[in-house]
Amino acid sequence: MMLQNSFKNSKISDEDLMVSEEKQFSEAVPIIKKTWKELMSNQSEVGERIYQEVLTKEVSLSRLFMNVNIDVQKILFMTMLDVVVGYLDDRKTMDKKLEELGRIHAHNYGVKAKHYKHFRTAFMKAVRVYIPWNNRRENAWMWFWDHIIAVMSIYARDQNISSSFNLPRDTSIRYVSAIRESFNNVIDKSPLEFVKQFHGLLLNERPDIANLFLPTSESERKYYDARFIAMLRYTIGLLDDQQEFQKNIISLTIKYDNCGINENQLKVLAQIFIRALKQANNHQWKSIHDKSWQWLLQFVDEILNIHSQNPKLNK
Repeated sequence: MMLQNSFKNSKISDEDLMVSEEKQFSEAVPIIKKTWKELMSNQSEVGERIYQEVLTKEVSLSRLFMNVNIDVQKILFMTMLDVVVGYLDDRKTMDKKLEELGRIHAHNYGVKAKHYKHFRTAFMKAVRVYIPWNNRRENAWMWFWDHIIAVMSIYARDQNISSSFNLPRDTSIRYVSAIRESFNNVIDKSPLEFVKQFHGLLLNERPDIANLFLPTSESERKYYDARFIAMLRYTIGLLDDQQEFQKNIISLTIKYDNCGINENQLKVLAQIFIRALKQANNHQWKSIHDKSWQWLLQFVDEILNIHSQNPKLNK
């Protein structure tokens, strides 16, 4: 059975699916810079309005600021975000800054992932008052906050990552960070080129599996390549939440099984994918990446073994 048969009824257009993270980033950056410059021209008042929203509308978040001098805090926040915005042209440095901020907020102040989302809500409500607003500005800032939350939340996922993945917390964080780094190194540059290389490697080593993915047209190939990238990005994004990650892996296994790909073939597919990723990363690939991806494969294997022994547990 051809894998694509299960997706024939999708309404998603090729154009929608082909919008890459890199395109979103390049479109959002100038909008964020321009609007932030406008907001910083009224720094004190904007900062005060943000924390008014936090304290009066976001109750669960406001508890974190009960013993905080808001006049000082608003200046600290506006200054901090100004630094982050200043690194928009240097994404790796920006992400390192965000990771460090996330570590400090989690370890020193007990900030959890949900708190970042509440703060985003307060921020978005506040800034709309001070500058003209439209859908492009909304989308750019929502993308920016999604990115901020994703990076800073690495250290704030309620300890899920350490207890469930059976590794010390710091080791788990390093492994997850290395997995995302090696994936983003390739996907952010040229996602479709990487998928093409992966399919070529798969066809060379396991044509029996590769033939299950053969498209019937160029537009269909682009469609499934985009779906494949989106699926990987979503799955890797769940690594901070073991329970949701486990559900997703089982769901994908069932879907692939329905398309004629069994668990053993999926494991082979995963190993070939990692080799393709290693080749694409080239000199950027380090021993930590080998360890991280093999650890992830082992964890996925444990999930599949539990599922195969008692699939009713996962319904």
